[in-house]
Amino acid sequence: MSFFQTNKESMIKSRIVELMAKKIGKEASKDELDELSELLLKNPGYAYLLEIVLSLKGSRNHFERDLPQEELVDHGSGRQIKSPAFGR
Repeated sequence: MSFFQTNKESMIKSRIVELMAKKIGKEASKDELDELSELLLKNPGYAYLLEIVLSLKGSRNHFERDLPQEELVDHGSGRQIKSPAFGR
């Protein structure tokens, strides 16, 4: 395997990841979605990865619970975290 072949494969993998991110973020154009579909057919391992990532995203019933400042703890020291983001 030559350097150029390895570099081309790396570029293809990077493009797949870029298109997957656009799809997940709902920023992909129709042409980009078509390109992603074609690349996933040629690289089925990435199709499986996309399936896993999409399953982690959650469903409509999924929610992220906002943690109050008091519950945030630096587990290394056991001290409460004081963050400017929380107005402290």
